[in-house]
Amino acid sequence: MPLSQKILVLWFILLFWAGNVLAQQPAPLINWHADSLLTWSDFKGGVQSDSPFSAYTYYGITYRYTCHERLGKYTVTFTTKSHADPNQCWSKVEKQTPALLSHEQMHFNIAEFFARQLLVAFNNYSYTVNYKDEIKQVYENMAVRHRNMQELYDQQTKHSIHKIMQARWELYIDNILRQPCNLEDALALAPVAGR
Repeated sequence: MPLSQKILVLWFILLFWAGNVLAQQPAPLINWHADSLLTWSDFKGGVQSDSPFSAYTYYGITYRYTCHERLGKYTVTFTTKSHADPNQCWSKVEKQTPALLSHEQMHFNIAEFFARQLLVAFNNYSYTVNYKDEIKQVYENMAVRHRNMQELYDQQTKHSIHKIMQARWELYIDNILRQPCNLEDALALAPVAGR
């Protein structure tokens, strides 16, 4: 085989390899935004066929901070963000409905509410030389409350099956995202079955 043909074959092999590598790159995180709703195409993770659930949204809250110390006083500046990881989100194709997608979107919206509440909690704390441990504790406290609300949402809506409770939760979540309120007031207003 002439050298030019070998180079051409090698070139095609490299192009094929590069195409496969690029195709296998994980999708970037989806940052929450009021004007951008989840779609079923965002659920790229491997389906857990043995799960009793029809879909799963893998959401999270991240934070960043900078700390400045002056004369023994610690000033910490934060940013918080909620996101979904499409590589971990999954759904059973035969179960994909607008109602189920709306239920999954509400999980993401609850995460956004707690990202905002985490920012408030961070900003209201007076930090000391132990600021790293204090930040971790504030985060962990908020994570427990966040997890509790996510679980309550699923319990009361029966994972989207209880349509009346689903509608009540959607209205509630939309309201607490639209109108800034403190965490205690928001929790007091949460829908409760039978009320």
